[in-house]
Amino acid sequence: MTGGFFATLNAEEKRQIAETTDTLVKLLKDWVPHYPILRPTRIPMAALSTAMAFASAVPRLPAAEYLPLSKMTLWIFGVDDITDERSVSLSEIQRKADNWYSIARDGTRLRRKPEGRDELTTILREIRDELAKAQLFEPLHEQWASSLRDVLEGILREYRYGQAYTAHGAQTLPILDEYVHYGRCSIGVPLWGLTVLIIQGDPAAKENFELASEAIHYAGAAIRLYNDLQSYGKEVLEGNINSVIIIENQLRAKKDPPATAAGVLAEAKQVVLQLADFYAQKCYDLTEQVQAGSRQFQEAIARTVAFHAYFYQAHDYHLTSLADIYTMFDGQRP
Repeated sequence: MTGGFFATLNAEEKRQIAETTDTLVKLLKDWVPHYPILRPTRIPMAALSTAMAFASAVPRLPAAEYLPLSKMTLWIFGVDDITDERSVSLSEIQRKADNWYSIARDGTRLRRKPEGRDELTTILREIRDELAKAQLFEPLHEQWASSLRDVLEGILREYRYGQAYTAHGAQTLPILDEYVHYGRCSIGVPLWGLTVLIIQGDPAAKENFELASEAIHYAGAAIRLYNDLQSYGKEVLEGNINSVIIIENQLRAKKDPPATAAGVLAEAKQVVLQLADFYAQKCYDLTEQVQAGSRQFQEAIARTVAFHAYFYQAHDYHLTSLADIYTMFDGQRP
């Protein structure tokens, strides 16, 4: 699952991805400064991940039509940042999460008290208003709002995991299945996938919606675990947890005589990689079964998983520049 991803794309797909990425980067560089809570260093990867989702889109829409997906990516990162870095209390983020779910579900029909200058709330309203113009938003908006709620519940659960781990150590670590259940949501892939489907606007893609949803969930689990392999050091520094830390502690408890710390960590990473590959394969198998519509949606999900399997081997969403992206395209823009 971890070969050279861009070598699997044809010349036209590479060209479309590069052109759409360039345009989205320019649009996002104009938009992000209005919201200081968002980090400009993430713009190139938010643009690239969006461009890849629509690499085989027919008809091809103007890049600006894909912008809500990039904004959604940056919004999820923004929520994740304020919780990972403990810049808001657990009770405050819970209050915000309740409000955000109401906005996602009901839009402007329910007017609460003004939130003040809450940038993440303003961004979410903007994203929802833009998506509401799409033909598929109305029939899918409840599922979209539920997916957003799942993202927030996953992030809140990880906040609690981190607090417990910092206060009481490894005895508070969750079992791996529980962690993956919440982690596939907190990384945002199910919400991202539904947003792709809404923007693509292919009504036939809803025919096997349950099967497609299952594929998205496996995609989320795989991408969460690939991300965990890359973010291990960051989580240790921030006092948070991830799957590598969970497996590492399980292995350390079983070793008799004790193994070296480096040996245990290497084994834990191998276990997580194998599990990530397993979930990725489940996703690929399911997308092959979903034959409804133009298959653009299924291809977008499978392509996104394959990209992240490649990307997280040596790259970081927070640090990857546009020049780095061109290096991935064999060193030059297609």
